[in-house]
Amino acid sequence: MGRLIKNHWGRLIILTAAAYQVASAVEGFIWPKVFWDFISRNLDAAVAPVPVLQILNLIMGLVGIAWEWPLKPLAGSIPHRSIEIRLIIYPLSALLAALLYQGTDPAIYYLIGIGVYFWAYSEGELVPFSVPLLVYWDSAISPNIMSNNTRLLHNKSHDERPRKPYNIYYTIPYYKLFFYSYTFIGSFTFAWITDYLPTAGKACLWIGFAITCGLLITIHPSICTERMRTDEGGKPARVRRPLIGFKRYEVALDVDGINNGLYGATDGNSDLRLHDGCRYGYARIRI
Repeated sequence: MGRLIKNHWGRLIILTAAAYQVASAVEGFIWPKVFWDFISRNLDAAVAPVPVLQILNLIMGLVGIAWEWPLKPLAGSIPHRSIEIRLIIYPLSALLAALLYQGTDPAIYYLIGIGVYFWAYSEGELVPFSVPLLVYWDSAISPNIMSNNTRLLHNKSHDERPRKPYNIYYTIPYYKLFFYSYTFIGSFTFAWITDYLPTAGKACLWIGFAITCGLLITIHPSICTERMRTDEGGKPARVRRPLIGFKRYEVALDVDGINNGLYGATDGNSDLRLHDGCRYGYARIRI
């Protein structure tokens, strides 16, 4: 089946946690409350009258988003490429989130993400220089169909069907917009709804929210398995296959065309998967 690329998986989990932490911090400004006040009231001064804990959570959440997105100034920097630094900083983010009443869920996400990153670190994975930009090729795709659903990006120097060998790429239009909107709006909405539910209802609602967030992470094209294979020339090749892919947004590009730059975007903003040196196959689950 191949080896799951853990740092991509961890990245999306931490992005979820960071976005959720920002939403929790904003909500904490409106309803300041320490989660552990049922044990002791000594920490109440951290949230009111001066919202120290909320500000720290807001800062750490924004740092997590900027770090894992990543912002252009951070892409390729030592902190961005270092899993070790993540394993030092993110436990602090988890601790700050766990102290805030609204932050217990992002704290759990952080702990899961830290575990995944530690798994990646133990297997010697490296964080890539940047992440796939997922340029959407819909407007340039030829109507010719291969293998029922796989479509070829049109170019003047190739036949209608992609020449073997070819790579298979998956995209999801509006993924980031939908994912972050769901995380922000969902966290606020569910936090409001749970105030009117019994304990069992709260548990079911938050478990359902966590499961749907996990499913959204799983369908991202960067969540791949990876294994070494031998290519057509007898050389070792790193082959990646997404866990889940949608046939409607499945594109086949021939390797010769990729190597010759025929599929580069005119504005220079090409999908970085085209030039990462990896071969891409069909998703393990095609929907």
